[in-house]
Amino acid sequence: MSNKPVIALSTSYFRQDYSDGYEMLCKCAELGFEYVELGHNTTVNLVQGILKAVKEGVVKVSSLHNFCPVPPFARPPAPNLYSPATSSKIETSQWRRHTLNTLSLAKETGASRVVMHSGALAYFFLNPKFSLMESWDRVQNARLSLEDLKGEFSGGELSEGEKNSRIKSLEENLKLLQSAYQKNLSKFISKSEKKAVKFHKRIFENLKGIDGDFSNAGILLGVENRDGYIELPFDTMFADFTQSLAKELTNVRPWIDIGHVKVKSLRGVIDFESFVEEASPNVCAWHLHDCNLSCHDHRAIGDGDIDFNFVKKFFKPESQIFTLELNYRVKEEDVVSSRKKVEDMF
Repeated sequence: MSNKPVIALSTSYFRQDYSDGYEMLCKCAELGFEYVELGHNTTVNLVQGILKAVKEGVVKVSSLHNFCPVPPFARPPAPNLYSPATSSKIETSQWRRHTLNTLSLAKETGASRVVMHSGALAYFFLNPKFSLMESWDRVQNARLSLEDLKGEFSGGELSEGEKNSRIKSLEENLKLLQSAYQKNLSKFISKSEKKAVKFHKRIFENLKGIDGDFSNAGILLGVENRDGYIELPFDTMFADFTQSLAKELTNVRPWIDIGHVKVKSLRGVIDFESFVEEASPNVCAWHLHDCNLSCHDHRAIGDGDIDFNFVKKFFKPESQIFTLELNYRVKEEDVVSSRKKVEDMF
């Protein structure tokens, strides 16, 4: 790759707004993008138009998000349709089949990367993510109530003494909720790290089985960090696991989604800067979007709390690609602004 950064727009931005792939890629070009990532909502009926646009040079395809195209029987988006962490031979076979279908389209479009999800920890009952999410929501609601009260006009219905008393009460409640959440989270992380070992082994074996296909095609397969509590690779183990993949497999590399890093750091699972620094060696690509303090990500760059001055220190345009993965609610002018802000990082 050249030193000129490859900055792409994920077509997931458009949801199912287009029935014609050609028209969709023309819109990407209109927004100023030379490259696109074909998102995990790409349906079979869009492929013909996409290939036409690529052939005519409307845009270039830098990457595809597994599974692409979405199997005709599945409702898009479907990035978690099959898992490489499964113990089921039938699901493993389907995961391999549809991942190789994505690879086939990647070759046809001239893409250099495919990005994938890796499944999640499995539970027969009492999935801990629900209690963690509920506990986190209580912390967030308590924090918002405290911020609202502190922001009230001092001449309102409450006297200064009453207001200070309520603030103290809410602060004490917030501390209790935070303590309970951290206690539950610590137990969850400890148990999950042990549980993840066998799941990571399955992921490795399945990736090993298709590494040769990607190597023969000259296409890298990126393993993405995720935003869900139980999704894999497990966050505290992501750096070690993906770096071992990069050492042992020819064409498998880590792929960092910076918004997901922020979500997990806000929830206390990881430290933002440590995760980025430890996971950055051998990274083949980035999903870029912003995330606010309420854990709402896939926002326009600058419309959140991510420190991109820190993140950009790990950018390597000679060996990485950079994809804006934005929510469909982001206005077009903010998509353009996001692209320009990423360009200014180099």
